[in-house]
Amino acid sequence: MQAFPGRTWFHRVPLPARLPRGRDVSAIARAFIAFGPRSIPYVELLLDDPSADRRFFAVLVAGELSHASLAAALVPRTLDEDEAVRTAALSVLPALREHRRDWD
Repeated sequence: MQAFPGRTWFHRVPLPARLPRGRDVSAIARAFIAFGPRSIPYVELLLDDPSADRRFFAVLVAGELSHASLAAALVPRTLDEDEAVRTAALSVLPALREHRRDWD
């Protein structure tokens, strides 16, 4: 978690026209996806990280993990101070719509 996202496989600025899946961020992000539900508490923490880069890449990982607690943690990112983080959060949240009743 301390090294997340590690060496990334694309630059977030300028924002890609099509956002990659979480597993396509970096080797560390791919490991988070591979660990599945066990990585959820760590991704939740990364979504609140002071670094906009880490928040951005964590949003992509959260979108692919698709879990109710991550959906709830993503909602504040839609108002993030960083435009790329906001855009990414707004992009992945619709896929998590099935968890909407668990956000409260």
